[in-house]
Amino acid sequence: AQLVVVGAACFVSLGWLLPRMLSEAQAQAAQEGSSGQHRARMREAAARISWVPPYQTLALEQDVGAIRAALQTGGTQNEEVQSMVEQALDASKQAVTRWPHQSDMWLLRASVYSVIASMAKGADQFAIQAYQEGMARAPQNPLFPLGIGRIYALRAEEPVPATTSTAEGVAKYRLEQRRLAAQWLKRAREMKSDDATITYLYATQLAKAGDIQGALPLLQELVERLPNRLDIQLEYAALLAAAGRHEEAIRFVQPMPSTHELYTVSRRLLTDWYVVREAWPEALAAWKQIPAADQQTAAFRERLNALQLKAQGSR
Repeated sequence: AQLVVVGAACFVSLGWLLPRMLSEAQAQAAQEGSSGQHRARMREAAARISWVPPYQTLALEQDVGAIRAALQTGGTQNEEVQSMVEQALDASKQAVTRWPHQSDMWLLRASVYSVIASMAKGADQFAIQAYQEGMARAPQNPLFPLGIGRIYALRAEEPVPATTSTAEGVAKYRLEQRRLAAQWLKRAREMKSDDATITYLYATQLAKAGDIQGALPLLQELVERLPNRLDIQLEYAALLAAAGRHEEAIRFVQPMPSTHELYTVSRRLLTDWYVVREAWPEALAAWKQIPAADQQTAAFRERLNALQLKAQGSR
């Protein structure tokens, strides 16, 4: 009886101490950055309470974030990065083996493969398989079709397979990937139509696949919901222009403040759209609005001269 009581007391003590240990490690990592030491503390705590799924999830999320940050700085060949990848793959495999019916574990497994897709051949396909496993367990979770859609969108931008050599073959491959991306993102949006990120990704993939009419109402919805996102307004205007609706596009872009980081881009687009309409004085005025720092090139001066001649001839 004493042994049972002592065992129960130890279990209660561990149940209180180890979650606290993990929480402290997580808080410290959030405050000071995702260093190897902090991730190691989280993995150590998670290993000691390995029967509790949430703690495995927290440790894996920390690893995925650290790998993503390292890859963004070009550390694909770094030994530490390689070690982090191996640890994350091993931990995610253990997680789906231990809790195969929990969709969150498959989501983490897919996240690990997704984040290394740019450095490991075939990782994107393993990511898709993990997303599909998770979707089979949680068919209404939009994160699974969203993840698959992102994989296909990434494929469309990456170097094409070696078997696709002709320009026509490359274009066909990219179009197919974008259409697949749009199909999966559509499914994600059907599950969560109020998610701006999903709506934006779906719209952009439709546009890249050539379905401008399908993308326009989606971006219009975002413009109305997010009136301060001038970057989305600019993309919407560019689609309007691609659809031949130049006057509407011009009205959207004209008021952009000169302090915005996309101001120069907006003046270039305005110039192009006025040229299409053969509104030469307006095109010249828009071109002259480009900031002085961007006017010191031969290309700028060459177009300036051409527009001045057109504007003079239109009087």
